[in-house]
Amino acid sequence: MKLTESKLREMIREELLNEAASSYKKVFDYDTHDPSQACRSFSSLFDGADCGYSESGDSYGWNDDTNWLKATAEYHKEMFKIVDGYITAEKKAMTFWKTQEKIFKKWRKTDGSKWGS
Repeated sequence: MKLTESKLREMIREELLNEAASSYKKVFDYDTHDPSQACRSFSSLFDGADCGYSESGDSYGWNDDTNWLKATAEYHKEMFKIVDGYITAEKKAMTFWKTQEKIFKKWRKTDGSKWGS
């Protein structure tokens, strides 16, 4: 099979979309039909933060299950926004040493002193 440039671009785009779509799933477990699982993951990830979900108050008594499913989907969507922010912050934190080096090198140069002097 001949791999054309456009086909290669499409394959790369699909792979990037798959990675982006699953990036929060690597740190956050959830089930689309079980908000309590997402709540447990959220609380675990954020040191006991209250996710606000109550199974007895939030899962039962719906007149139309499609409304419950839509509420659950929106609940997950809002959680994912927070988790995405966490992932971004964690990546920045893991490479913050590079920023520190740039800052101190810049000011050492201004100061005219040597590293560790």
